[in-house]
Amino acid sequence: MDYPVLYRGDQAGHVILTVQGGRTQVEVSCRRDNGGLFRAYLLCEKGEYPLGVLEPKGENMGLRRTVRSGELQALGTIWRGELRMSYAFSHQTQSQQGSFFKKIRSLPGNWPISRGPCGGRSGMCGSWPCRTAWISPSP
Repeated sequence: MDYPVLYRGDQAGHVILTVQGGRTQVEVSCRRDNGGLFRAYLLCEKGEYPLGVLEPKGENMGLRRTVRSGELQALGTIWRGELRMSYAFSHQTQSQQGSFFKKIRSLPGNWPISRGPCGGRSGMCGSWPCRTAWISPSP
């Protein structure tokens, strides 16, 4: 069965459901939008079913997954698919990105040093305290 997928009221693609015994193969395909990460949902008579985050596939974006048929049947009649932006990519300029590092350099001199399992000697042991040790001022 083929259903339309809408984003902000406009058709953005389609979702195909293929029943295979007690499982249903769900395949979503939509035109690509580089503005962020999108999640797909099935809108049904008794609620909605989250499908997951779409990934780039050539000129499009999409996902494929298998779900239990009973989960979809419990939601009643399927009306359509829907996309929702779950994260918008920011379009920061180089100067905006650089301001973060200026703030770090301007921290007060008594800011405590974080030390990880390596004692802060390498700053590279991979633990959270050591990853922050490089931005902490020396005592």
